[in-house]
Amino acid sequence: MKRTFIILLTLLLVGPLCAQQQRGRPHRELPKIEEMVNDLSNAQKKKLNAIQKDAKERISKLQAERDDVRDSIRALMRMDGDQSEKIFPLVDRETALRSQIIKEKYKTRLKVEKVLTKEQQMEVRKKIEADRKARHERRQGQQHT
Repeated sequence: MKRTFIILLTLLLVGPLCAQQQRGRPHRELPKIEEMVNDLSNAQKKKLNAIQKDAKERISKLQAERDDVRDSIRALMRMDGDQSEKIFPLVDRETALRSQIIKEKYKTRLKVEKVLTKEQQMEVRKKIEADRKARHERRQGQQHT
């Protein structure tokens, strides 16, 4: 009985903390292309700013909705009994929102590529890849600590 109580208490305490930690982590921002390319014209800068502002608004709304759905799923999972009828549609909605976010990011990338020259595109790709590699190395370092 004591062991069951301790396990239950641990689950009740750890669940909200994990959800809070996930919710508190900021969403990764879209890369700022104007900071990655040195030779952008004023016209390119204006177009890129408009593209990124529009994308940020759409993606932020989708991410906020996804976060709300995740919170609902977590709350239902902490409840006793079978909550499948409520949870499963929410899981489907979360998946759909994740898909929409990925599509929006890809559409934004395509719009950005239309504004940049081939040389500028290569410069951006190199910097994004270097950033991705650095993030991966930081994560690996944190896991071994």
